[in-house]
Order: sequence, then structure tokens, then C-alpha cells
Amino acid sequence: MKPQGKTALVTGSDSGIGQAIAATFACEGARVLVHYDTDEQGARTTKGQIEAQGGQAEVAQADLSDPAQAQRLFQPAVEALGRVDILVNDAGTGSQVSALEDPEQAKQATGQIPMGRPGQPQEVANIALLLASDDASYVTGSTYFVDGGLMQHIGGA
Repeated sequence: MKPQGKTALVTGSDSGIGQAIAATFACEGARVLVHYDTDEQGARTTKGQIEAQGGQAEVAQADLSDPAQAQRLFQPAVEALGRVDILVNDAGTGSQVSALEDPEQAKQATGQIPMGRPGQPQEVANIALLLASDDASYVTGSTYFVDGGLMQHIGGA
């Protein structure tokens, strides 16, 4: 059972993996609260993509490093979309090295991945969709590495 008629709050859905998750859930019939911290335009772009697919989305800002703002993030979801059935915690901090910034480092990193290529946001979104669906009703306490085999290759899984 896909998330038809459910409401998903996807943090960090202004770009990248979060954006792909939000669009995928909407494509499968979920109403989506698109969250952003600083990239309002990215969040509006995500909302536009969802609405172009015929989906329903709202946008909300919160700095999730502030517990009070994180707690208040649920209010616009409930007010605009009725409730929150699914929470996807995609927002994060950290650095990313783009191939455009350091092509040698990107090539070296890709060489460590057994599948020989970096993952795509949609590949992670597909797993998030599965785990949020009734198809995964018996899944609990599991860790999924959507990394092309990298963790097994380096001995981390």
C-alpha cells in the first residue's frame, strides 16, 4: 500500500534526496509538507514540482537545530494538511564535495563504490517510499545502506 491519502512531512526537502523523496511520495498520492531551513526558493521549486504532478504540498521553514522550531514544524502540517502520518528526517548538516569542485576527489570516491557510480536521489527516495508503505509493515529495527555496496566493500556493514 502506497501513501495514498496520507500526509508526509519531509525535512530537508528543498533539494537533493529530500526533494526526490517529497516528489516521489506526492506522485504516489501523499500530501507533503516541504521543509527548508534557508533555501526557500528550493522548497518552492519542490512544491511546484509536486503541484505540476497534480499533488498537494505546503512549505514550512524551521531551523531543526532549535528544538522549539522543530516542534513547531508540525503545526503548519496539521493546519494545512490535516495530520502527519509519515515523517522523513532528511535534513542534515555536513559537507559535500562536488565533482565540479574537486574532480580528482570525486573520481577517487566513486572508485570505492562497487557499483562504480554515485547513487542518485531517486534511488534513496524509492527505499523511503517502500519503508513508509504498508509493504514494509513487518520491518523494524533495520538499517538500510543505499550506497551501491560501499559499506560492505569497506567493511562497515
